[in-house]
Amino acid sequence: VFFFFFNEKTVNYDIPLTYLAQGNPGTDFKFLTINDYTFILNRTKVTSMGTDTSPAKRYDRMVFIKQASYSTTYNIAINGVQVATHTTPSNDDEGQYKLSSTDIASDLLTQVQAAGYSAAMAKSTITIYSTVDIAVVATDSRSNTHIVDIADKIQTFSHLPTVAQDGFIVEIMGDQSSNFDNYFVKFNASNPGNISDGVWEEVVQPGILINLDPTTMPHQLVRNPDGSFTYGLVEWNERIAGDDENYPPPSFVGRKINNLIFYSNRLGFLSEDSVILSAASEFFMFFVSTAT
Repeated sequence: VFFFFFNEKTVNYDIPLTYLAQGNPGTDFKFLTINDYTFILNRTKVTSMGTDTSPAKRYDRMVFIKQASYSTTYNIAINGVQVATHTTPSNDDEGQYKLSSTDIASDLLTQVQAAGYSAAMAKSTITIYSTVDIAVVATDSRSNTHIVDIADKIQTFSHLPTVAQDGFIVEIMGDQSSNFDNYFVKFNASNPGNISDGVWEEVVQPGILINLDPTTMPHQLVRNPDGSFTYGLVEWNERIAGDDENYPPPSFVGRKINNLIFYSNRLGFLSEDSVILSAASEFFMFFVSTAT
């Protein structure tokens, strides 16, 4: 003889119960409990991406004076028209003039502004602001080794300046010495909103979907300290790096999840013929955290 005793508990919720109302409770629902969290899966639901996107692509451009040398000409052209040029003194005048990359940048900036473009600078970095796509080409008479223009792509990370426009995002195309796929970095300036020194950090590609639609994903039932429970959506982590081509959304997106597993401190989903695991110790992260 078996006796079953049930303790009725309060379940709090502030979302519609649509996820629980669809499907056969005997066959279409799966549960997985990890500590105080119980994940509830409705196997009939097709998962999808949400509607949040990463910040849109900006059309600002930067010009960086890498080196100041005598007898060198520095040029900036915008949309095929040369708008600024600066030529340093010859070596014969070396004793009379002290070269400065900041002075070169300042002269070029004045000419860019005189041509009708909005621009600013800090140290030897110029930012040309635009709300539309413009082509900025920077050249010099030293095989273009002393000046570099930076649009939305650049070949290698080492070509980026340490002083840049806050929020500037650029795609690193990669080089033969690197095993990395293309990746994106954003400049976090020490003086927010301006051009200043700061650091580059990896980010997600501009203008792409970054979140999972929580209404189509497994829900959660969380045990509270007072013994009650709270039912609701899971705050799945957003995509923070990569792009759709090299690092697409997890393969369960656009499909049904068949079951839940827990393996090596990772939350896992079974979807069709695939097993998709979260990041270690981060049950809600199913995107890559870095492309590098």
